[in-house]
Amino acid sequence: PEKQSAPRDGITTVDLITLAKHVMGVDTLDTPYQFIAADINRSGAVDMYDMTFLHRLLLGQEDEFPGGLTWRFVPRSFSFPATDPLSADFPEELVVDNLAAPRTDADFIGVKLGDLDASLMSPPDSVQGRSASRLLSLQMEDRYLQAGEIAEVRLQSAQQDVLLGLHLILDHPGLELEEARFTDLEGSGGYRQGAAQSAFSWASGRNLELEEGREMAVLRFRAEQEGRLSDKLSLGQGTQAFREYEGIEAAGAELRFLAPAGGALAVRAFPNPFRDKAYLHLELPRAGNVRLSVWDAKGAVVHQAEWQLEAGRHQLAVEAARLGKPGAYIYKLESPLGETSGRLVLAP
Repeated sequence: PEKQSAPRDGITTVDLITLAKHVMGVDTLDTPYQFIAADINRSGAVDMYDMTFLHRLLLGQEDEFPGGLTWRFVPRSFSFPATDPLSADFPEELVVDNLAAPRTDADFIGVKLGDLDASLMSPPDSVQGRSASRLLSLQMEDRYLQAGEIAEVRLQSAQQDVLLGLHLILDHPGLELEEARFTDLEGSGGYRQGAAQSAFSWASGRNLELEEGREMAVLRFRAEQEGRLSDKLSLGQGTQAFREYEGIEAAGAELRFLAPAGGALAVRAFPNPFRDKAYLHLELPRAGNVRLSVWDAKGAVVHQAEWQLEAGRHQLAVEAARLGKPGAYIYKLESPLGETSGRLVLAP
């Protein structure tokens, strides 16, 4: 027999988790049919290649299986060896010499590649019927970005939690994702970049303990337009987190934005380095006095200025003529919320 369907049909993060458990030695696959579904490249072994390919398929980076087939078929009467099911050379076809004669041995079991929990044929109660109400809370630091600015953003856990797998969709219109990496997470992960939406996939064989503030990933964006990060970045439809208690539980997620530690909500120097003028971009939650001091490399004060500002966004200009020679300078900005320091570079 033969059957073709879309390669991603029936494949979810739950399949990745099941495969990760086997590859990491946490648990083993239960049936010969799971082994067949997990052996993506039909190599006779289930390994990291299969897991990596399944990640890429789920993220849309692959559009067909090696060899092109999406289903395999096993005679229902076939008996697999108990220790290594993939070592068996099972027949996938039946030769019929007499089409007029009745046959009672032509019953096959279909196996969709990658669909380890057979959800395409029969949605499993262990996942579909077990949804967790508690969201996975994620957080990152907010900031104000200028067009062309590159920002490195750290995605963190917002509270103590456990995590077994994550399928994360990020909508980021106005931001170009240049690079992403998972940090210090046991398991296997990958991502797919898109113009305004990117997808991330990670799975482990066991619950990962997350403490509040634990860094999970680092994302590097280039701003295509000026604006606040929190106005340009959000979780997209299809985001799911997975935990394991008595069984695998699926949950949604939320993304929170934090004010930077110390100083105004956002203080950024741009352009930097500069030749004519640099602008300190900041946002004040309330009106107040703001004082700027700039020092050269020898520690001498070369420029000071003071403003009475209303609540909201502001651009404070630092002119090259006020500083003098090209080189590195240190600035300090004192606001109602405290002090913020940074580095300015005057280009030759």
